[in-house]
Amino acid sequence: MSQVEHSCCCPAETCTSSVCWVCGNPGTPVKRITVESLVRERRQSLLATPEGFSFCHTANCAVVFFNNDADEYIKKADVKVRVGIKETEDPVPMCYCFGWTRKQIDEEIARTGKSLAVEDIMNRMKTAGCNCERNNPSGGCCLKDVKNYIDTVLKRAEQK
Repeated sequence: MSQVEHSCCCPAETCTSSVCWVCGNPGTPVKRITVESLVRERRQSLLATPEGFSFCHTANCAVVFFNNDADEYIKKADVKVRVGIKETEDPVPMCYCFGWTRKQIDEEIARTGKSLAVEDIMNRMKTAGCNCERNNPSGGCCLKDVKNYIDTVLKRAEQK
């Protein structure tokens, strides 16, 4: 099953960007279910609506979700999970459905010279399914990010 074939993966032509007014960088729209699943109840109760939010991909921006039209910005402290792209200390989540972290991938590569994280995730997607829209703050599939991270770690290891 390719990343694009899976329903939780957003094909590039259907993902439109909006810009986080806090950091000025593009974000990607998330569904209502993502906001409802991941934003703490006390913060969620203050929202005009859980619709119309985007995920901010900027690592050093405190905003996780933003809705410029409603002038609403949800920060890391208001989210129930650690936001991988915005974390610098372990555990840094990579796959929210099946529990892969950067540290696990790093350790596996150090031990074996490779990582089977992508294969493991894909196999588990086939059997258990995934719930990316509810679990991942980006609202989408982690496979591309996991693969890119593995490639980066392997490239660094080659350069040593």
